[in-house]
Amino acid sequence: MAGSNRRLGFSLEGLFEELLGESAEVRAAYYAKGGVPEALAALAEELFVAHAAADFELPEAPSLTDLGASEELSGVGTILDGRYRLDAVLGGGSFGTVYRGLDLLTEESIAVKVPSIAPLSRAALEREAACLRRLEHGVARLRDQGVFLDEAGEFHYLVFDLIEGTPFPGAGCARQAFVSLLRSIAAVHARGVVHRDLKPENVLVTKNQAAFLVDFGIAHGPAFGAERAGRDLSVGTENFAAPEQLKGEMGDAASDVYSCALMGLSALTGARATDLRSASQAPCPLDPSDEGLCQQLFHIISAVREDRPRNAQDLEAGLARPKGAEPSSARTHLDFTSLVERALKHTPRGATLLWEPLF
Repeated sequence: MAGSNRRLGFSLEGLFEELLGESAEVRAAYYAKGGVPEALAALAEELFVAHAAADFELPEAPSLTDLGASEELSGVGTILDGRYRLDAVLGGGSFGTVYRGLDLLTEESIAVKVPSIAPLSRAALEREAACLRRLEHGVARLRDQGVFLDEAGEFHYLVFDLIEGTPFPGAGCARQAFVSLLRSIAAVHARGVVHRDLKPENVLVTKNQAAFLVDFGIAHGPAFGAERAGRDLSVGTENFAAPEQLKGEMGDAASDVYSCALMGLSALTGARATDLRSASQAPCPLDPSDEGLCQQLFHIISAVREDRPRNAQDLEAGLARPKGAEPSSARTHLDFTSLVERALKHTPRGATLLWEPLF
């Protein structure tokens, strides 16, 4: 809340996270009392207005203790609502199955996610759909959602654009895949969303090294306001979750930064994430030219939470600086502001965002 003593450093993200849910009067008093620059306050107000206009509500994250017995859809060959045919299993786990399918109306290939646990379909899938309606870049586009009545029961499902890719880092250049991953996370963070379960299986890398984030079932973030999240689902995946998540704390953007850095370091060195978490020094990279980047990533996963970059934008800015250079608050603010402004313009989904070279 606005009365906290947390140091914001007058960043747009800090203001948004601190004041989300407050009235315009409370925000105005906060700007005046804190000496927030007028230009930054005006930009923050534009962001609050855009957020309110989006009428965005996030379903509460389900707790594992709320989940009932598993039920299964008939599977391959099933046609959902007379339109979406399930052709093959792409992957899955204890929470459900992702199918490769065909939209019989448009004759386009699609991906369809169907949970295997009924209560989860009404909570995590609604939560994921709500997130994806807010996101436009670095994610698989949500095309449709619905409910299908099968002999086994009622199933909620999501339909996505099919991403022809493999789990991070893919089959190409690990460095390029990491750069794309970082930019995708930065775009998500710019919309006030924190993934909280970043791992190789939740990042698909295409042949041209574009990284797309998937599985937003336990996402959270400042865009969602106050929420009681189910503690059982706040942990993420053990190998890649940040230390604070393993303690049962709510993950934040800095937690995503930890997971991203760990994934990048593992891809660039070939070392297992479990070994990197307890390593005393960074292992040698597979490509000697990545030595400096690996040292920076190792420093991030070795640092305490408060000393990590706060979000992917800060991580990107930090990695772009020569080693030993002082951080530029102006550049960091500009990078984040630019991302937010672009996101708020609702760029058409088919359009391409132009990014400055990271390295």
